[in-house]
Amino acid sequence: MAKTGYEEKDVVLRTIFISISVSLLLLLIFFIWSWDYFKTTKEKIVYENVLKPESPILKEVRQREEQLLHSYEVVDAEQGKYRIPIERAMERLLEKQSPSPESTKVNNH
Repeated sequence: MAKTGYEEKDVVLRTIFISISVSLLLLLIFFIWSWDYFKTTKEKIVYENVLKPESPILKEVRQREEQLLHSYEVVDAEQGKYRIPIERAMERLLEKQSPSPESTKVNNH
């Protein structure tokens, strides 16, 4: 009998082949399950953050905010407080901050 370096009668190739096959099959099943799980989770997150219909309460709040930002209103007539549209308020702020033509003439000469 030739020496092979191991005991040939103890090695069962069929058992090793079956064990490797089952391990690879389980690994494949786990991979497919993980991929499907993460795909489903991603779809849920996208739906919740992007595609979900806007709630009626949120629509109402946004509509009220838009109305407040873009309309005139008397807040307190006795104290002289009025609400003006945001665009007009920004224009007035720029007018206050920009130097007048007379002050630039004085500074230049």
